[in-house]
Amino acid sequence: MTAVAPLAPGLERPTYTLGQKWSRSDGDYKLTKIDTDLYVFSAGPDQEIHLTKDLMVARAKKGGWVTEFDSLPKLWPLVVGKSGSETGNWQVPMDPMRLPVKYTWRVEAYEEVRVPAGTFKAFRIALQWEPQVTDTGRTSNYPRRKLVTWYAPEVGQLVKADFGQPGPLTFQVIAVDRPGTTPKDK
Repeated sequence: MTAVAPLAPGLERPTYTLGQKWSRSDGDYKLTKIDTDLYVFSAGPDQEIHLTKDLMVARAKKGGWVTEFDSLPKLWPLVVGKSGSETGNWQVPMDPMRLPVKYTWRVEAYEEVRVPAGTFKAFRIALQWEPQVTDTGRTSNYPRRKLVTWYAPEVGQLVKADFGQPGPLTFQVIAVDRPGTTPKDK
């Protein structure tokens, strides 16, 4: 990936409309619900991604695999080098347990990223979470986790995510709808 010049200030947070589709390597997701601070994309009854309006994954479900996050950071405006930390809770995949965690995040770069849908200039955003001491004073045996996403302003969506293992948190965009082009057949 090649580093490129940063965007001019004033990049606006994207907004989406019901029915909008994202074609990802793990399925075609359609925006089925918009809440106050949440977009819900679905690729079927047992496959959903919930994104905050700042494009942070709030919940991911695929079959019995479910993970959920609360108290996620606010990223906008996106600026390379912007970072922060928050505390919240994480629902462990395949387990109803909710762990207190510390989130650390950083807008790491604005770079070119190649995915099946093409090459895009994108912000690389890293979110790391680490379980903290519980109310009972115990520490969790779950390791620190990291999710890296790439947001491409040109197409107004996340074009890639890497969780380091297969599942609904790891994907690449395989097609995008652009003005003047024919969308991928469904």
